[in-house]
Amino acid sequence: MLFVVTGRSGFPMAIQQISPYRAVAMEWLSLVERRKAHLIELFDTGRWRHYFTESELLDELRAVNLACERFADVAGLPPRPVAAAA
Repeated sequence: MLFVVTGRSGFPMAIQQISPYRAVAMEWLSLVERRKAHLIELFDTGRWRHYFTESELLDELRAVNLACERFADVAGLPPRPVAAAA
């Protein structure tokens, strides 16, 4: 016996659907990764001292890493390496 799952429209539904938010999540992920790269550049050059205290910079990096993880998860991508400043 074969069962076909159909949606409200009567058309067969895909078993594995791509998230309807994938495109938006990919765009936000790109922005967050640019922000992370900018913070890392600030750290590497020492310019972060003009804009942040050390604890503020570390808080920003933690927030950016968390946002990267979440947007990658929504987009269905595997986790990416985490940037750390120390």
